[in-house]
Amino acid sequence: MPCSHIMTLKDFINKYEGADPERLLLSKSTEWPDQPEKDVAIYTLEGRKKIRAKVPSWYENQDIIYPTRLCTEQCSSEFTAAYKAELLQRILRFRPGTIADLTSGLGVDVAAFNQVASKVLYNDMNPALVEAAKHNFGALGIENVEFSNVAVDENTVGEILKDGWDIVFLDPARRDDQGRKVFLIEDCQPDVLKLLPIIYRYAKNVVLKLSPMADITMVAERLGNVRSIHVVASAGECKELLVHLDRDYVGEYELVLNEDGEICHIYKNAEKDSKAQIASTTEDLENKILFEPGKSLAKAGLFNWTSERFKLIKAGVNTHIYFGYEPVHLGKNYRIEKVLPLDKQGLKTAGKEYPDADVTAKNIPLTSDALRAKLGIKKSNNTGLHIFGLHFDCSKQNILLICRKVQY
Repeated sequence: MPCSHIMTLKDFINKYEGADPERLLLSKSTEWPDQPEKDVAIYTLEGRKKIRAKVPSWYENQDIIYPTRLCTEQCSSEFTAAYKAELLQRILRFRPGTIADLTSGLGVDVAAFNQVASKVLYNDMNPALVEAAKHNFGALGIENVEFSNVAVDENTVGEILKDGWDIVFLDPARRDDQGRKVFLIEDCQPDVLKLLPIIYRYAKNVVLKLSPMADITMVAERLGNVRSIHVVASAGECKELLVHLDRDYVGEYELVLNEDGEICHIYKNAEKDSKAQIASTTEDLENKILFEPGKSLAKAGLFNWTSERFKLIKAGVNTHIYFGYEPVHLGKNYRIEKVLPLDKQGLKTAGKEYPDADVTAKNIPLTSDALRAKLGIKKSNNTGLHIFGLHFDCSKQNILLICRKVQY
């Protein structure tokens, strides 16, 4: 008598990927895998959609499970995890060392750290995540990882780190007990300010991942011993703020920008010491490059520095759009094809001739959506065309710039 087929997780994914999870749960005909349990199978099906672009190498492995809904939302991307691993490798001076991750979550960072360290500690307070990490690292062929399931606080952190580590990594939860987002260091869990004096007994170097909304200057002042602060941006978003603390370091910190892999090192007072060149006319803009700063530059507030460093002319004191002759690889670049007044006739002409452009309003009394409506543009067909509505200080006028994105 033939044996009945046992549904595996791979079978489940191959059969139901793309299906509605709610319908699967309600349907009596759904076949469930032998392992993991039903809820985890659904979370894995849902999580694979989120992880596909975020961590593609994990998506390719159908043995990996995602035990909660939040773990795939909150995990690092492959891009940001790789950058953190490179940062830790530089701190280790490119020698094998030990790294303790105290808030590991799904474990994407730990997997990256494993590539540059002789030993990594995975710790998380959620036992389901710890068990999933053990399974997933096995599926990924990752070794040299120690596992711990402890809630980190002032009473437990010393026991977790008692063997001594070269680097401690910590990503405090940025939500309060009611699930609301928080940005101050002391409002995150665990409270880094209380933990640092204890951590420094067991590790010289600490790397913190903080909210992208956190104020850079305030972070440096509150923490002390800051060697560097890293602003990591990708795909048009500021993803992470990383802070390297050195127990023995006293001095100015270095600011490092990472915009989609383009790295720029900046000294602390660069913005204060820089002066922007403001446009004196709008008559010679055609064929020039329009530069829109990326999220790392914007987060760091480097508006005057951008003008001086790259020899760019700024539209206005409070209009953070720049003009030059060469693309700058720390944001988006466009070639200006036409300049029109932002008036009734200019709007009519632009909307008629360029009906499928993206639209951005900067420092004018219209939002981007309102400007789009006035142009009569319903949607963009991703042609690379972009219409900017800008205020220029020199003429005290609002101008329409018809641009095409520069590919490089």
